[in-house]
Formats: sequence, C-alpha cells, structure tokens
Amino acid sequence: TFGVALTHHIRSGDTNRTTSPDAAFATAGSQNGATFQAFRFGVFQQTEFNIRYRNLVGETLQSVGLQGDAILNDRWYIPLQAAVGYSAYFGYPGYGEVLTGLGVQTLAGPADRMQFFGQLMAGANVHGPAVKASGGLRYALNEQLALQAEAGRTAARSSSGGRFSADSLSLGLIYRFSVVQR
Repeated sequence: TFGVALTHHIRSGDTNRTTSPDAAFATAGSQNGATFQAFRFGVFQQTEFNIRYRNLVGETLQSVGLQGDAILNDRWYIPLQAAVGYSAYFGYPGYGEVLTGLGVQTLAGPADRMQFFGQLMAGANVHGPAVKASGGLRYALNEQLALQAEAGRTAARSSSGGRFSADSLSLGLIYRFSVVQR
C-alpha cells in the first residue's frame, strides 16, 4: 500500500506564544503580522447517472459527500472531495471516491451573491485511478453560508482495463470561514 499526504499547519490567533517577542516581531508585519487564510467546507448530496463500467450500464447511484477547499487567492482554490454511495452499485452495497485537484472561480465582491466555478480533480474510486471535471455555481445566503449546485463527469480505469464513467449532479451547503495565520 502506498499513500500520499498533504499537511497544512494552521495556527490560531493566540498572541501567547512560546517564541521570543523578537522572533514574533520579525515575522509580524502589519497588525502584528496577522493574515487570514480562507477555507470552505461543504456537505452535498450527489446523484450519479449514465453509469457505465465495462459493458454494463448501472442504475442511478445516490451518494453523500464532503468537500474542503483551501482558497489560494480570489480565483484559485484546492478542492479535496470524498463521496460515499448509500444505494446499491452493481449489486454491491456501495461506492466511494476520493479526489483532489485545482479549482477556478469567478471574482465575487461583498454584494455579489452568485459565483461560478469549475474544478478538475484526480484521485481514486472503487475501480482505481479516477478523474472528475465539474462546474457549477454558489449562491451566498450570508457571509458564512452558501448553496452550491454542481454538474460533473467522472472517468476511471481499473487495473484490469475496465473503464468506468458517470455523469453527476449535486446540491450542497457550504460553510465559509477564515483563520488567522502569523
């Protein structure tokens, strides 16, 4: 078994630090060096249809998923998505996928409620290496919460050469937040 991990350490805004005041000041900058790192966390219901694996055509698959986004700047972000099926999949009790990649979004000002986005992710599903391209829109309910609608296409290939493909629609609730970094 091989694995890959991405670790990002987040510090709190606590000013009681174990380093010396000089070391803290050297990295400080304006307002004691406080900068904000934006994140999004969402939960979504996903319906996959037009499912094909090898020469088989599958029934519609229902899944629930989680996605976390690390916002790089106004336009770019890194999504990490995991989804698990809760309906039967070709006679098996479920389906799962884990994907990460790069996303792009339209600029959104404080008065803008809608934001369009697209993302390209790679990872794995139950058949092996997978890629997913998707796009959609977010509708802001307030500063922290947004609704997200998304359409996408997933493709995978098993080690035995079997090809998987599916189209998907999802609807989710997004929580937006930021943390102070020093």
